[in-house]
Amino acid sequence: MEEGQKEPVSFTSDGCQNTSQEETREDEQKNESLDMILDGWEDSITFGCGRYSSSHQSLHDTIFACSITTKIVGLGDIKFNAHELLELVRYPQSPYDKSAIKVFNSSSEEVGYLDIPVARVLSPLVDLQKINLEGAEVAGSRNQFDSSIPCLVKIFSKSDDTQSVKEWILRKALCFSDQPGPSFRAYEGRGVQEKNMVEKLGTLEPPKNVIKAILLDHQKEGLWWLVSKEKSDELPPFWEVKGGLYLNVLTMHQTDRRPEPLHGGIFADDHGLGKTLTLLSLISFDKVGTLPDESSSALVAKQTLIVCPSVVCSTWESQLQEHTHKGSLKLYKYYGNSRTMDFEELKKYDIVLTTYRTLAADCFRRRRCPLRKIEWWRIILDEAHVIKNENARQSRAVTKMTARRRWAVTGTNIKNGLFDSFSLVAFLQLDPLSTKCYWKGLFQRPLADGDENVLQVLMATISLRRIKDKVLIGLPSKTVETVSFELSGEERELYDQMKSSSKYFFDFFSFVDILRKRYSFMLSLVSRLRKLCDDSALCSRDLTSLLPSDNIQDASKHPEFLGKMISMIQDGEDFVCAICGCPSNDAVITQCVHVFCKSCIWYYLPRKELEKACPSCGGTISRSGLFSSPRESSNSENTKKTSRATPSKVSALIELLKESSAVNSSHKSVVFSMFDKMVGLLEEPLKDAGFNTLRLEAAMDEREQAEVIKGFGSVGPGTVLLASFRTSGFGINLTSASNVYLLEPWWTPADEEQAINSVHQYGQKENVRVVRLVAQNSIEERVLEIQERKKVAAGDVVRQGQKERREVSMDDICSLLSLSA
Repeated sequence: MEEGQKEPVSFTSDGCQNTSQEETREDEQKNESLDMILDGWEDSITFGCGRYSSSHQSLHDTIFACSITTKIVGLGDIKFNAHELLELVRYPQSPYDKSAIKVFNSSSEEVGYLDIPVARVLSPLVDLQKINLEGAEVAGSRNQFDSSIPCLVKIFSKSDDTQSVKEWILRKALCFSDQPGPSFRAYEGRGVQEKNMVEKLGTLEPPKNVIKAILLDHQKEGLWWLVSKEKSDELPPFWEVKGGLYLNVLTMHQTDRRPEPLHGGIFADDHGLGKTLTLLSLISFDKVGTLPDESSSALVAKQTLIVCPSVVCSTWESQLQEHTHKGSLKLYKYYGNSRTMDFEELKKYDIVLTTYRTLAADCFRRRRCPLRKIEWWRIILDEAHVIKNENARQSRAVTKMTARRRWAVTGTNIKNGLFDSFSLVAFLQLDPLSTKCYWKGLFQRPLADGDENVLQVLMATISLRRIKDKVLIGLPSKTVETVSFELSGEERELYDQMKSSSKYFFDFFSFVDILRKRYSFMLSLVSRLRKLCDDSALCSRDLTSLLPSDNIQDASKHPEFLGKMISMIQDGEDFVCAICGCPSNDAVITQCVHVFCKSCIWYYLPRKELEKACPSCGGTISRSGLFSSPRESSNSENTKKTSRATPSKVSALIELLKESSAVNSSHKSVVFSMFDKMVGLLEEPLKDAGFNTLRLEAAMDEREQAEVIKGFGSVGPGTVLLASFRTSGFGINLTSASNVYLLEPWWTPADEEQAINSVHQYGQKENVRVVRLVAQNSIEERVLEIQERKKVAAGDVVRQGQKERREVSMDDICSLLSLSA
């Protein structure tokens, strides 16, 4: 690592709390264990080792443990403002002291080091991922008789470690400070309320020689907002002029250099409002040159890089063909095997369209990625919630790109905290908030305390969101109904057997008080019951046959068991990686029975021999202790129907499709399933019933998905598209259909609505009918109850931590498996 380069402090958390009768004794043992680890730290730390300063951040919220007052030494010629917030970064590579903790201001300028005696106490806790540190200048001026400055260090830890951390610090003869430290609450009266929080939107027409479509009123307003942000010369959020200098009222950092305006933002209109056309209209101004630009803009080719999920590529292509005059905007598709590596070739095009997967692969695997060699006029991230994990390769790839203007586009409601918006702020390069420690201290922690003010101010300043029901007048109607059906006698018998088996595990793990440590296993039991409501062919053999009879808690010695759990979980939307929060096609499971995307845990464990704490439970994990299972193919050969009865749910679906066809044979339908294998199992019975089918699967590559979506728009009437839930999470356009069938009820209303919006959106000409299929007296009815509770609780999600925002919480699993249905 280069001298002066900083890496963020990181930690993981133990998500389990002991509530047994042995709690006191186990806490004492835990403290003794921590003491032994800390006392042996100096013998184990290695110079130049980066494992203690991984950029991977905590997955769970920490709490304030204590604060101490110390000093910053080794100061350079940098002036401080009173109560300025500081970043504290571990620096084990220091040639002078391996305990070093560097200090940076919010402009990422190196200030100095924490006093060595204090650093030697705190460094082991940081290295062992037990604490996070936040700093603040105390005095505001340097003592003329001392080459140091007082500094307040705030210490945060996991709740289970707080007492041990405080005892360790006291034993090392450090005294706690009674100063709480600065917080945003102290700055609320200093002009933070941005003048454009309630901004009246104007309207703007796109150039007629490029855009041939007629924009709706809300699209003209959106275009005006996009253009005004790109032209803005205003100070970024939370900066103001004071005494001829520029002051950040959050960090209290002051500088004589004017911060760069934010030329971009977050375009967060609801799904189905025609954001793609609005963005094409923005790009069209680059061709006609009718807007004032910076004086140096002539030196930059006005090219736009669009990054999107693979399934959305076809939407951009079709929208470009439909809404622009032929040849007015030249598009290059930078994905697939035939893409050019010549950046001079790419400069010939107005728009370069690529996927997150392609960009990440080229930036990290190819030495000469042409996308990195171009200074883009504009970068647009479509479905930007894809980068919600700031440590994932695709998130780091897009953030590193060079561009004059940056747009994050998503239909997800950011203001309600439905995903981590830090990654978007990092992409927008909104300093200093794009530094993780400032984001956590100024936004994440206040949110956890119920203070939404700062986030609301920020989002009102940099984002635009309109709701479809309030804006899109004249959209055809939408009806949603739930159709119940009964399982057959054989299906009911199998379901009840599996339910009894699942209940046994639930009761046993509850009795021995390890239920929350077995989250992934319990989730697999829920997934198995849900699959039985669809088709028994989805289920693997009974898990009980794979468990050791003498100790059902020990899974680490049975990789076959772990592999089967993976195959059960990863097929559906039930599985969510604990690092990135997304479903995955390539999942692995740890010896402590926690599930992650392979790419996420591979990045977290960069070396084969490296051992680190599990991001879910804090147990020791390594690459050698990860297990996976081959993913079953859902192609027609492997899912060909055998001589067995048609499942009841499939029969109910066929009857509904026949009824709809009898009413209007020209209507097309989309059937969504959360289980990828079910998409393949549906195909043959529907064809036998006389329906023409297409399949849209997450495992398809970009070109295959694009061909299916394009083909569905042009095929004859009555066609049924069988689509994986994983493809509905993005802004695909399926407006050629007017019937939507949800084969299973989904955990979150927002996800269900997003699938419906792929059909019921801008461009839809017909009334839309939505049908949910639910098995009577089954776990599916319980899922609907959970879905209703989530609707009621949606307003509180902004105050929830990541642990509580999981799509399927442990409390959900408990309510599902402890009930009689």
